[in-house]
Amino acid sequence: MSSGAGRGRGWLNLGKNAEPPRPMGLARPPANPTPVQQVECKYKGLIEKVKEMNVSDDGIMFNKKLQYIQTYWVQECGSREDVEGSFEELYNACLHDAELASKLVALVASRSCISQEIHECNLRHQFLKHLQKDFENSNQLQTTSPLMFRNCVHMLGEFYSKARSSKGELFNILATPLLSCLELLLTSKSLADLTLFTTQLFLNGSTLKTTEPEDLAKLSIKIRTVVVGELQLVKEAKLWLLLALDLYNVRFGVLAPEVYKFYEDQLGSAAMVNFQKPHDTLSIQTLHSSKVLDSFQSNVNVLQISTSPTEAPQNEHPPQNSGFSKDASTNKEKTGRPILGVGARFIKNKSSDENGTWNSKSNSASGRVHTNKKPPTLKNNKGWEHDDRFENDYN
Repeated sequence: MSSGAGRGRGWLNLGKNAEPPRPMGLARPPANPTPVQQVECKYKGLIEKVKEMNVSDDGIMFNKKLQYIQTYWVQECGSREDVEGSFEELYNACLHDAELASKLVALVASRSCISQEIHECNLRHQFLKHLQKDFENSNQLQTTSPLMFRNCVHMLGEFYSKARSSKGELFNILATPLLSCLELLLTSKSLADLTLFTTQLFLNGSTLKTTEPEDLAKLSIKIRTVVVGELQLVKEAKLWLLLALDLYNVRFGVLAPEVYKFYEDQLGSAAMVNFQKPHDTLSIQTLHSSKVLDSFQSNVNVLQISTSPTEAPQNEHPPQNSGFSKDASTNKEKTGRPILGVGARFIKNKSSDENGTWNSKSNSASGRVHTNKKPPTLKNNKGWEHDDRFENDYN
């Protein structure tokens, strides 16, 4: 790629009054006219529709805008060649506008663009084709237009962070090109390049540490070399490099509160907005009065069954593993249903003065004297003797 003017298609066929106003904040390149000036006349409506996107929108709103843009794209372009030409012009516009570049990345990184085609043209494939072309000419692009190179790296880093394949996998094939572009930013030693370097390193550092740990470790050594060896670096540039090292040391997680406060004081709050801010100690603050909480507690107590604390227990040996307070005699009399034998039903015919209740039966362990009364002998029924054994052993 010798010059930026060769990127636009059909820009020589534009009318005399075709130049639209440039977007706010765009710097005019020093040499040839940029393709953004000419191609916006032909596909200005499409570029304006993409600018209306908001990467911070929720999923429902974002999908609605995406569907609207795709429908407009189909109506604007009548063939595959038109779609390719319009996308090339949109991509060239992104090389001069970082905000527009982020919106294009959000568009092509969405899952609907995995298989979505406009006139048999896949937008994600077109994006990767242009991105690869710029990467192959990255050295020349950085020399001729540093702004276009930075926005190219910006799109590459954000796409690597957001995009997933149809199987939900990362585009690991882009890890090596991204590291190569980061090294070019580091060696340029300009403040704008070093700012983008630290931002993209924080965005993709945790993923690169998993996929390319050795190359990332080598990159951290190069950062230290630049900090120590380049005496002409301005203070702000050194701060961005130190921030990159601190992020590497915390595995691109959350900085310590005092470290974050240091960089926030030195670089400003606007510069640190892209980095995760450490949270203060969590605390629970209630907006209701204590009466509400007391009422809630009292409602819970109603569900609990317990005796009044003023009542004294009547049993010297309270039952174990029980949450209920009952009379001791009740607990002693009702010890559970005994295991009865076959002839136990004949006890119903005995009088109370002769046999008493189940719990008034004498047993050997209590030391009481057994009575001489014996139950009547039943022929061909051994269950009665079986019941005597149960009563003597378990009562």
